[in-house]
Amino acid sequence: MASPMKKMPAEGKEFAAPDYADLQHALCGLYTREVAPVEAQLKYGTVGTASYTAAEFGAKPVVFILGQYSVGKTTFIRTLLGKDFPSMQIGPEPTTDCFMAIEKGVSDRNVPGSAATADTTRPWGALGNFGAAFQAKFSVTSVAGASLLDDLILVDSPGVLAGEKQKQAGRHYDFVEVAAHFAERADLILVLVDAHKLDLSDEFTNVLRSIQKHDEKMRVVLNKADQVSTQELIRVTTAMAWSLSRCLRTPEVKRVYVSSFWDEPLKNEQLKPFFEAERDALLADLRALPTGQLQRRTNEVLRRVAAVKAHAMILEGIRKRVPYIGQEAWAKSCADGAALPDIWQAIARDNEVSLWTLPPPEAYAAAIASGKLDVLKLPQTKQALAALAAAADDHVPHAQRYFRGDLEELPEEAPHVVKSFLFKLDGKHKFKITSAGYKKRWFVLDSGTLRYYHARNDVGNDTNPGGELNLLGGSVAALPDSDRSFVFSVNGPNLDRAYVFAAESAEDMATWIKQIRAHASGRAQLPTATPVPTTPPPPPEPVAAELVDDDDDATAPADAGEVRMSISDPGPARETTVDGLIV
Repeated sequence: MASPMKKMPAEGKEFAAPDYADLQHALCGLYTREVAPVEAQLKYGTVGTASYTAAEFGAKPVVFILGQYSVGKTTFIRTLLGKDFPSMQIGPEPTTDCFMAIEKGVSDRNVPGSAATADTTRPWGALGNFGAAFQAKFSVTSVAGASLLDDLILVDSPGVLAGEKQKQAGRHYDFVEVAAHFAERADLILVLVDAHKLDLSDEFTNVLRSIQKHDEKMRVVLNKADQVSTQELIRVTTAMAWSLSRCLRTPEVKRVYVSSFWDEPLKNEQLKPFFEAERDALLADLRALPTGQLQRRTNEVLRRVAAVKAHAMILEGIRKRVPYIGQEAWAKSCADGAALPDIWQAIARDNEVSLWTLPPPEAYAAAIASGKLDVLKLPQTKQALAALAAAADDHVPHAQRYFRGDLEELPEEAPHVVKSFLFKLDGKHKFKITSAGYKKRWFVLDSGTLRYYHARNDVGNDTNPGGELNLLGGSVAALPDSDRSFVFSVNGPNLDRAYVFAAESAEDMATWIKQIRAHASGRAQLPTATPVPTTPPPPPEPVAAELVDDDDDATAPADAGEVRMSISDPGPARETTVDGLIV
């Protein structure tokens, strides 16, 4: 079962990492709030896989098992689990005729595909896009007492048949599309090959090529290896490598596990230690999957954003080339693929990207021919490209930096002097966290004390602060439910009430939360060096004048062109200005 989904921040808020419980939650929020709507707007699903669901971000790592019929996939799974499981059938003929997700449960039982895809707490909701015919050939099997499933979900697939048999099998769904969907979601793809059947069918070759973009997740299992002699095994492994290289058209060698995965005694006594070591290596790799899952989730989000961005480039490139005369004929040339190669070359040139970064034109020709994508009515992409760029270039890196200490178990950040503008919620609104009542003030955090002034140039000229807060022993927390972005609250034993603030940006919010937490801990603050001038100081920069009233609840105007965050640096004779997190 997927882990419980955490509550998302209020609608309409700008993305800020502190509004989320952890990096996984932040990635889920970023994707569902900012990337998935762009996918829907640009109809990315017509040429790619369906949008991720929130439950998929919290799911256990998925291992997708793929192979031709009668290569031993079901026996392989039984060996991994150490027990039988519901709907298990083993035989020399094609026995598995459906996709089956195998997960941990309190008892052994089957859940039909329609029920599994309708359950929003399970990571299978996106499979509903393949229709009722596919759902009839999909099920979720719960298995009790299999320790491997504590950390993993296995997905078994029907054996891939030869081309003509595939057509006669009566599959009323696109097998290649479904396999591509599972491959994209999987953390590991195991391709099983029978030591006695190295010839790859056309259909299996098409499946492997459709998932080749995920080749870093692909591993090969040469099964039934103990049933051939040592000399024959050398020839078999050589032939298998040659066959896969022709199929995948890549010079890289995949990791191959050579063994026999069944409960019978190994027949080749000479290689028995080797086969057992290969079994152990595969099990060790499977059990290690949860360790790197969060990094893989981050990579998948970035990969997805890049794919949607390439899709947006293609739509814009096609839209710009719609002729004024002869549009129907031109659309027909796109549908049959005749016009697309030249357009792809132009798109790569216009955007200064490699042609290899763009998806193949065949998928677009098929979408245009089927009517799923109307080349004469393509959407505008300017705002979509800006949102995707912000997600990849700003939001994901900021989230990684904010949660890095938790992920890598780094030492807690030392207190620094922090100065910047914040919006302070006045006392009259302390029980009503709305956008009303926020006053802009200049704040200075030093030695566990937070002072605020009406204006920045009040500091250092004998002007008393508007307020002074002792943060020692206090706590700070984001307020994702507020109707304003970048809001957080501060509580403490030395404070008369909870104080609520709003930062000007996501990075400022992250910096303030981390530094308030550091100052409240009472840890030693990094010293601020006393300037020792060796050369005449430069003339002071002009400071924007401010009209300031004496009432702390009055609004102080913002300084034009102000630097948002300044941090006293322990280096010699200088104050470092930082836009974002403290390093």
